[in-house]
Order: sequence, then C-alpha cells, then structure tokens
Amino acid sequence: MDVQLDGQVIAVMKRSPRFGGKLTSFDASDAEQITGFIRAAALPTGAGVVIYATNTWSAFQARDLINAHWDDSAAETRSSDTIRDELLAAVSAEPEFTASGDLAVTRDKLQAAEQVIEHLFYFLYLAHAPMEPLTCTVEPAEDGVVVHDGCQMPSGAQAAFAAVLSMPAEKVQVNTLYAGGSFGGRATLTGDYHVEAALAFALDGAKHPVKLVWSREDDIQGGAYRPAVAHKVRVGLDKTGQITGWDHRVAVKSIFKGSALADFMVKNDVDQSSVEGVHDTPYSLPDQFVGLTDIATPVTVSWWRSVGHSHTAYVMESMMDELAAATGQDPLVFRLAHLKGAGADQRRMRGVLRLVADKAGWNRPAAAGVARGIAAHKSFGSYVAEVVETTRSADGLISIDKVTCAVDCGVSVNPDVITA
Repeated sequence: MDVQLDGQVIAVMKRSPRFGGKLTSFDASDAEQITGFIRAAALPTGAGVVIYATNTWSAFQARDLINAHWDDSAAETRSSDTIRDELLAAVSAEPEFTASGDLAVTRDKLQAAEQVIEHLFYFLYLAHAPMEPLTCTVEPAEDGVVVHDGCQMPSGAQAAFAAVLSMPAEKVQVNTLYAGGSFGGRATLTGDYHVEAALAFALDGAKHPVKLVWSREDDIQGGAYRPAVAHKVRVGLDKTGQITGWDHRVAVKSIFKGSALADFMVKNDVDQSSVEGVHDTPYSLPDQFVGLTDIATPVTVSWWRSVGHSHTAYVMESMMDELAAATGQDPLVFRLAHLKGAGADQRRMRGVLRLVADKAGWNRPAAAGVARGIAAHKSFGSYVAEVVETTRSADGLISIDKVTCAVDCGVSVNPDVITA
C-alpha cells in the first residue's frame, strides 16, 4: 500500500454486487466532476469497470458515481438462510463422494447401536479481513514489468501477470514486500487481484505504473471466503459406552477442484481440504465413514487460516465432548482412550493432552463458578491441546479467564518465534 512511484496512477474496480454477475454497460459521465478522475474502462472479462485516478480517494469517489448495469443470470442470488438450508439438506442426503470407510458397514453398526448421538453443524462464510486490503503496483520495465507486491506466493503472482500480459514469466520481476496481514488472502488460486492489476495496466497502455487498491468494502464483499460448510455426524454407542460406528458427512464448495493444485489436493474426486481433520483424525474410531458432497456456487472461496481444519477441528472436538458426556466419562480420559497405539499421531496427541492437563491442573477441581473445557487437534504437522477456563456473570455474559496451551510442532527451528 505504501509504494509510491513517479507517474503512477491509481486503479480501483467496480464489481458486480452479486458473485457471478457480468457487466453489460456503464456510464462514467457523472464521475467526470471528481477532481483527479482520469477515465474508466470495461474489463475484457466482463467482471467490472476499472476506474483510473491520480489518487486513491478520487478513485473511490469516482467509482461511486459510475452507473453500471449487470447481467445476473448466472449470479449467486440466494440468501444466506437459503444457502444454509441447502447445505444442511445436502449433509442429510446420501453423500456424493466417499472420503474414507464403508457407508453400508457404518450404517449397519448404527442400526445395531444401543444409542446414537447425532448433531448438525453449520459454519458461515468467513472473510480474511487483513489489516491491509489487497493491493499491488505494476510498472513498465525495459524488458517486461516489475510487480511490487506483499504476495504470499511470488511464483503465483509472476504466472498471473505473465498470462494476462502475454509475456514470458522471466520478464515479470516480483519485488516481494512485507504485507499488512494476509493469512492466505494474498495466495488465492485464481490470482484475483493480480489479474485485475495486470488488466488495469494493459488497458492503461502499459506505459505508466498502475497501483491497484481494494477498499475495505471490496475485501469484505468481493474477496475469496472460507466456504460456508455443513457437517452431520451420527455416532453409535454400545451398552458399555464404546463407539461402534461413526457416520460423518460434509457439504462444502471445493477449494481446489479445477485449480492448478487439483492433482495434488483432489484424490478420488474428494478435495482433501474439505475433509482434512476428519478422515485422517488421530483418534481411533471404529467403522468411521466420511462422505462429501460438493456444493456449486459462484461465490469465490479459498483457504482461511487453517483451511478445512477451521471447521473440522470444531466438529471433531465438539463430538468428542458430546460422547464423553453421553457416556459419563471425563473428557480427557475419553480422548486418551481413543488415542491408544504406538503411532506418531497417537503418541504426539497424547503428549500434548497430558501436558496441557498437567499444566492446567485438570485433575484438580475447578474453582466455584468456573467452567473448564479441553480440546486437541492435529493440523499441518503440529499437535495442539488447550484447556480453557470460563465464568458466567450475573447478566449471563461468558468471559474467558485463562487458556493453557500445549504445542508439539516438531523441531524448533527458531524458538523465539514459537515463544512469540
């Protein structure tokens, strides 16, 4: 955002208010009254209008005065409630794909179970909302272009600019800068803001530096979201309180299908990011079936913090608590009982659970009025367990008073980073 080059112009985008909408026409005559406004042009992709100005504020003001018309025939027009209802319906139907297990076997085990614990979970779309909205600057060079960008994957930025500007990748130099937060938002598989910047640069004649700036509203309304997702879990228990079968279904839009990373992330039609943390859980769960249904929507989705683990960890640990409560067992004891074995996953998960329990004084009674919970999860090679203590005030508000966290991240390359 801080890059300032001689002769640069600011470019902002006016996009469809609905995902998937296409520009049909626009009128920029009202924008001409704004001091600093240069001109506006339609993107060849139909995705919107690029507005050029001498400064960011003028560009935003001019954008507000652009009168644009859109074709919404292929756009997302469903409400949040409708999307939720359709996702919940999808996980209650037969799954589209099998991630692991045998549905027929698991179904038989649940039919024969003494008790079945069942829960539905729904997670909203989540925006990245970094401190610094997406932005980058591209300038002409003697033999190609230079891109100034706090990007997460410079090779991705290079490929996007090379493709749009029809030049060899080696002619795109990426000057990688520190970013004001990104957490995955600057590494989208579609190269969204890179493509926009390249198009704006080309439409401007590729003669001047062009800085693309997203507003906070652009980031919230038109970025790539952690997908909305639904889970349905049915777990069978026998007379002794042992798990006999685990039927786990997920409905979500795929992040990786159709992308350059599909060969790596999609196995047997299953996007691994949709079910990670479930089908590969360290817990030993007899006859676990994991099914997946892909959801189609023009809403752009991408990874968010921990990708699929951002919802699967919550579901798995919530179910472990529900099962411990249903069988009258201590939540720690119940988890450890399903982490037996000499495998690295089981050993390391047991390690963080026992360590956090010791440091938090789990086996000592909690103080009067204090509620205490425990959870653990493996994600991207690290094992984490936490104990949280909370209290509820007289007016019903819950406060988090203490968190004890145990982390096994493997080899400590830089201990200072871990401490921080």
